[in-house]
Amino acid sequence: QMVLSLLKYSARSAGSPEVREALDDLAGRVAVVLHNRIGLQTASGNDLEAALSAVVRTLASLAEPLGISISLEVEGKAELHGKKTLAIALCVNELVTNAIKHAFVKKPIPGGLVRVGVSLRPDEHLTVIVDDDGLPIQRSPAESDGGQHQGLDLVSRLVVAHDGLMIWPEGQSKKFEMRF
Repeated sequence: QMVLSLLKYSARSAGSPEVREALDDLAGRVAVVLHNRIGLQTASGNDLEAALSAVVRTLASLAEPLGISISLEVEGKAELHGKKTLAIALCVNELVTNAIKHAFVKKPIPGGLVRVGVSLRPDEHLTVIVDDDGLPIQRSPAESDGGQHQGLDLVSRLVVAHDGLMIWPEGQSKKFEMRF
């Protein structure tokens, strides 16, 4: 909590808008880790739905003033190891934050929606999808130069580190899919 407070203080006092934005992004990531670590200490700490509900609630408070809604739909029950739950929560946080910041910026869409879907059926893999009805990303992470997609790189690394598969949007699609 102290690190989060220091990041927020530093962001407020930063002279450069770029530095302020970078510190705000980092503070958002630290906040997700903090909230989920606290949740992981409870009996339901491995409950993916509870972790993602907390992420969605936090991000909804940022998105609501912009006219953007965030929905979470969960099919099945996913009790995972705490580290995997935290990694998925961080990935969802990053993807939804990117949608809020970039998918609706140039073309504000009244009633914009970011959807988070989780599916876990018996004898199938866990699927997590983040999709929105805003603008598609401009360049794929593979085409990134100069660190433009640091957040998407983080998502990719977390998914792979937890034996998952990342399926990137193609064409005009905005659907990010993670399979574990």
